[in-house]
Amino acid sequence: MEEVWKSVIGYEGIYEISSIGNLKSLNRKIKHRTKKGFAIKKELILKSTNSNGYKLFILSKDGFSSSVSVHRLIAKAFIPNPKNKPQVNHINGIKTDNRVENLEWCTNSENVNHAINTGLIVLRKGEGSRNFKLTDSIVLEIRRLYESGSFTQKHLAHKYSVCKKTISNIICRKNWNHL
Repeated sequence: MEEVWKSVIGYEGIYEISSIGNLKSLNRKIKHRTKKGFAIKKELILKSTNSNGYKLFILSKDGFSSSVSVHRLIAKAFIPNPKNKPQVNHINGIKTDNRVENLEWCTNSENVNHAINTGLIVLRKGEGSRNFKLTDSIVLEIRRLYESGSFTQKHLAHKYSVCKKTISNIICRKNWNHL
């Protein structure tokens, strides 16, 4: 595939991004920091940094710097977004594969569903969840005690230090439905 270059939106005349994820700082005159006058900044292919697997660049303009992800720069420059979707998804799930054909605009829920469907996010249930407070055996005990009529939802909530809604969701199998 041929590498195509386009201006970075908001940084026209300063930076260009390529269709495969390269970023270059363009030739330009810049105000010298310590001396009067201007300096010539030569064109340079920039190196990216890494955050959580995503390639990032630090862009500067008018004395201000900001960190931007490569995949968003490419999507803004090359991929139409008529529905104004807020996120950019890596179709093949590889965060470092920033080729135009591997990117698409998406909503948060589309992005999360894609990650679940491709195995990038594994949903953990019950004790496997990092937010669990109850164990599998306690949940089964709550159901048994409620079904036997020994305890009301309010009493079970108090006994296990959870809210009544949690007990209701366990009994109705909205939560812990894998048991």
